[in-house]
Amino acid sequence: MRKSKSILIFSITLIIIIVWLTLNKIQDKDSELAQKNDATKNLDKKSSELLAKKDSQKNISSVDSNIYKKESANLKLQQRLSDVHSQLSGLKDPDQRRELLKQLEKELWHNQPSESAKVVRQFLETKKDAPAGGGFQLRENGTLEDATTLRVFLLDQLGRLNLEEAGKYAETIFENSNSSDEWALAFRNYAWSHTPEEGSSYLRNQFNQLLNNRQWRAKPSAGFLESFDVLVHTNSQDFIPQLGKLLEKKEENNQAVAHASFLTIDRLVIDNPEKGLSTLLNNWQLLQDREKTRAGYFARADFREPSQREIIEKYILRDDISKEELTHFFGLFPNQNYFTSNNLLTKDNMATGEEIAQRDSVTYAVIQQWIMMPQFADVQDDLFKLKERLEYFLKLKK
Repeated sequence: MRKSKSILIFSITLIIIIVWLTLNKIQDKDSELAQKNDATKNLDKKSSELLAKKDSQKNISSVDSNIYKKESANLKLQQRLSDVHSQLSGLKDPDQRRELLKQLEKELWHNQPSESAKVVRQFLETKKDAPAGGGFQLRENGTLEDATTLRVFLLDQLGRLNLEEAGKYAETIFENSNSSDEWALAFRNYAWSHTPEEGSSYLRNQFNQLLNNRQWRAKPSAGFLESFDVLVHTNSQDFIPQLGKLLEKKEENNQAVAHASFLTIDRLVIDNPEKGLSTLLNNWQLLQDREKTRAGYFARADFREPSQREIIEKYILRDDISKEELTHFFGLFPNQNYFTSNNLLTKDNMATGEEIAQRDSVTYAVIQQWIMMPQFADVQDDLFKLKERLEYFLKLKK
């Protein structure tokens, strides 16, 4: 019995030892496997880090390459601008200068516009200049067809290459430039880079400075005259009295400036007849020696608008209006002749054929009423002539 019990204890002990050894082997294998997995993970991590480092180096290399290309292109463009400046200074033929600037324009646009804009601004800040093609000539979209100087050409390009940069530099022009042609491009660039709400007040103030520059006004450049479009862009009806004084037949008034003032008042009246004509009516002392010109402005009134009809009634019933002015007014009214031009900032506002027909029809009906009214007895002859002319136009349009 004791022997059997001893064998049983031995067997159990042996089993326990075997199980313990087996478990230890399993743990050793698990530990070995875990170490292998950790090693594999570390290897993968290192591989990933190496790959990421290579990719990063590639990206850095690519960025460095792009930066180098930009810098190289910019340096070439800087040199090209310097060369063009020197060449323009030596050329006598305007056509050759224009051709040289055309080539430069292509090169500016072959580069990235934002980078070309930086190069252009850097050159402008040197204040170097040279004669260009000849005149200050606008295209329909307000860009330059022809430029007076290299700087004027570059200011035009800057406004097209980078508006934000051009708008900022415009303020530098207003502060430092003594060229009215450069001011004209600064007006355009500033207006292009700002909304009307943001830019109108500043533009009006700067235009007032330009207008009060007696030296520029005495010998106006084409850019100076084109700058009058700023007033149309900002709908500056309150400048009409100032423009009217420049229209007076005085020795100190330059004829080109007088013509620009005439056209600007006309365009302001076309854009806002009620306000423009009210300003002229309330400032009767203006244009006293330009009665026919004043009559032409009042003939812009549109009788489809009752408020404008009232203004014309007050105009023709004034005690101090001359017979000659009234006759000229009725000979033009309704004035639907328009001046067309390429402008710095605005498009010409012209009535359509349908609008003209409607206006003639309404005017005819009002004139028929006026003929029967006693307060218009003094202008009966003029009213009948106007009635006949409108009948003729209305028949043609049928």
